[in-house]
Amino acid sequence: MKGLLRSLLVCISAVSVYQTGMAEIEWLATNYDFGVMKEAEGPQTGSVLLVNHGPEPTYIDRVRPSCGCTGAAYTDEPIMPGDTAKISFTYNPLGRPGRFEKTVKVYMGEESDLTTIYIKGTVIGTPATLDTDYPVIVGPLRMSTDHIDFGKVRQGSGRHNYIKLYNTSDKPIVPQVSGGGLGIEIDLATSSIAPGEVGTFSIYLNTTEVPELGEINYDYTVRPWTEAEEAVMLKITADITPDLSRISGSDLDNVPAVRVIPGTVELGEISGNKDIRWQFEIADEGKRRLNVIRVTPGSTVMKVKRQPQSVKSGKRARVEGVLKTALLPAGPFRFYVEIVTDDPLHPVIKVPVAGVKK
Repeated sequence: MKGLLRSLLVCISAVSVYQTGMAEIEWLATNYDFGVMKEAEGPQTGSVLLVNHGPEPTYIDRVRPSCGCTGAAYTDEPIMPGDTAKISFTYNPLGRPGRFEKTVKVYMGEESDLTTIYIKGTVIGTPATLDTDYPVIVGPLRMSTDHIDFGKVRQGSGRHNYIKLYNTSDKPIVPQVSGGGLGIEIDLATSSIAPGEVGTFSIYLNTTEVPELGEINYDYTVRPWTEAEEAVMLKITADITPDLSRISGSDLDNVPAVRVIPGTVELGEISGNKDIRWQFEIADEGKRRLNVIRVTPGSTVMKVKRQPQSVKSGKRARVEGVLKTALLPAGPFRFYVEIVTDDPLHPVIKVPVAGVKK
């Protein structure tokens, strides 16, 4: 029967009413809004209707939802003149809090003419999903993370990252970000985040604006709106490495080469609250003077007292500092001193300072 129909029918196009030859199809709707649905209530189903106003039968050839989260159902029987047919679609909200917009494509007749149905809605996530996908809570605002680590980034290049946001309140919010440092741009992808909907912080690192090599650690304050008391600290880190692409092999034969002696500062067991002195040496084993850009302790319990500005080829220079023992809890500790130099192969070296407080 369907084979016979395929030889006789002229099909609809993607308009509400379309007439060609003997066929005339009216779509009673091509948009469907689920409104607000709760993730906990599971999949929800909607439908639209079409009417065959022509003198000949027609049929639905196939239906294709735009993603696996949406299913569809329809009749495979001929749609006779004057009959109404229904296209049903089911959206699964599991693990998908926020606003959604999907399409369901309907192909009809022998020529598979296309009509697109547009569906949308907003999913209110369950506590379990929000805790998994948006674990950072800032009042009504939830965030997917409070730490972006770009890792190693070559100087002169840029890199993007993102943080997902979710509004748990019944009012629109405009998250605000303050603080930070050079080379970082943070933008909200939309002007505001509606209730129950998802937003995005777009974060761009532009290393051409970062003045120094080595690690960067920037702290930002995030609030759900400008005057909100609730706030969370967003940390952005990266390790800016030199661009060696423009250095030839012959150039690398005539560069400084840093070495730290010893590689680890072992303080052993310490007791009491008296400051403990530590030291190590920076050696230049290359063929050109080594410039020491900075020496930075990685913790507030340490302080650098002495550091060289440069080290001649084949020579050594001492770095000295103190450990504030009074600030240490009992037990083993391990902190780092970061050294940044103009050694193109090893511009950043971390020297561990370790021991045990009794």
